[in-house]
Amino acid sequence: MRPTQNSLPENVRAQSTFTINNHLAAALDLHSHIKQAEWNVQGPNYEGMRVILRSAAMLVAAQCDALADRSGALGDIAFGTVKLVAARSFLPEYPVLIAGEQEHAFAASRSIAAYAHSMQKAIAFLNAIGDPVTAGLFAGITGDTERQLWLFERFLTPLSFPSLINAGSDACPVKAIV
Repeated sequence: MRPTQNSLPENVRAQSTFTINNHLAAALDLHSHIKQAEWNVQGPNYEGMRVILRSAAMLVAAQCDALADRSGALGDIAFGTVKLVAARSFLPEYPVLIAGEQEHAFAASRSIAAYAHSMQKAIAFLNAIGDPVTAGLFAGITGDTERQLWLFERFLTPLSFPSLINAGSDACPVKAIV
């Protein structure tokens, strides 16, 4: 870590930036999941789904920038290369061989839910170690992310949603690393 006049103790900053960079990796991975869906979704509501996917991709890109900026403000660097993201992301693998709206809505919502769940755990951790500012950043991101989850879940039919969720309650393992 580089020297900074930030008032947080170095050990708190180190723990915070570790948490930030793990979630930056997940956010970059989530962005790629959303773009995968945008590029490949098919179906009668294709245009509506693409609008939501583009909006979600822009939101996640802004979240990546905010996480990277916070890491820098705490005296660390942002770890965002493709190889580092692949090694650090805790999101489930996105199924690339799908095309239908329902399949993409479920796969995207599964990734978004895993990301939001880990962010919630990180908020508690960040508050516990004494970094309320980073916890606040994570809280804002979580609120935006949960809204995106709601938008994607609206594309799931009432009949398919419970069966997809019940069939895979463990299909979305969150190995959150705070």
